[in-house]
Amino acid sequence: MPESRSDKEIAERLLVYLRGVCGQPKLDYARPPRAITGGFDTRIFGLRLAGAPPELSVPLILRLYSGDDDPLRARWESVIQSTVVSLGYPAPRVLLESIESDALGGAFLVMERLPGTQMLGASTPVQLLLRIPWLLTSLPRVLAEQQARLHSLDPEKLVEAVDAAGLPQDRVAEAGVSRRRLSTDGQLDQLQRQVESLNLSGLRPALQWLVENRPGEPREDVICHGDFHPLNVLMKDGSVTGVVDWAMTVVGDPAFDVASTRVLLGIAPMSMPTIIDSLASHLRPILVRRYTEAYERIRGLDRERLAYHEALRCLMELSWVGERRLTRAGSQRNPFGAPREANRLISHFRRMTGVSPKLPSVR
Repeated sequence: MPESRSDKEIAERLLVYLRGVCGQPKLDYARPPRAITGGFDTRIFGLRLAGAPPELSVPLILRLYSGDDDPLRARWESVIQSTVVSLGYPAPRVLLESIESDALGGAFLVMERLPGTQMLGASTPVQLLLRIPWLLTSLPRVLAEQQARLHSLDPEKLVEAVDAAGLPQDRVAEAGVSRRRLSTDGQLDQLQRQVESLNLSGLRPALQWLVENRPGEPREDVICHGDFHPLNVLMKDGSVTGVVDWAMTVVGDPAFDVASTRVLLGIAPMSMPTIIDSLASHLRPILVRRYTEAYERIRGLDRERLAYHEALRCLMELSWVGERRLTRAGSQRNPFGAPREANRLISHFRRMTGVSPKLPSVR
């Protein structure tokens, strides 16, 4: 794995890059890059420039990909965000894109920093406890409304944008960046390749269940964010200001997106004291139910398709956990990497399908 550069080195190299791109040798930082928590597989920094062109004279975010990520991922996400912004959806505008790794050690995006904080709006367990009434009433409704708004956009515009993106064709297949990846079927294809290439034999029966029980064509295709949960939704003064982290976007069955949100709301880990986590485990089913009902009131849902896609999302997460265990690469970045969290995924998959996936042992 390529060596990761220090925050200081990244700041120095980014400034050199920006001066060159902007043609302004006196450009400097008004606020140097500062690491922001969040992002399991990228490094995120907030910054502000002085002496920059008007479009870059706003609060900025640097999203830096790992040196062992295919750099086409940056262009892929740039196309997706630019398209949904053009369709009127609140997402960060990408201002600069680099698929070269020479400058910072990996591909990167520079985008506007949207105002607001994560939807949970709580930095301590006590704050979280005080927000429980809002979390169980307003949060499910607002989350469902914003997701339904995304699903109302024209998906063909995104398909057309991906086709017109000019991705290097000789590297598309290797990177997995293609129109096929933009579909939920493409997600299953990618899962199959991962299970086979890594020889995750304990996941094969679960994968076989997904293949044999694949539902028919959905009644409609929509733009699915793929990772739509409160940590990726920003709010300020009671209003949503934007949705971030578009790495898992697909065009496909809205049930895939809703199912992914249900899994993440219901069982994704939250770093908090045991007593608070125990309370949250009792409240999560209420949150999931109210969110699902709120979405269903707006757009309707096929519950059978929902169960299938919950199983699919669980196995996708388990395949990534399996990869980390076998390669020891990035295990600290995987939210389900700990045995307790992985077991939650296994139990949920078993409830959906009757099949129990098995992961490689932790090394």
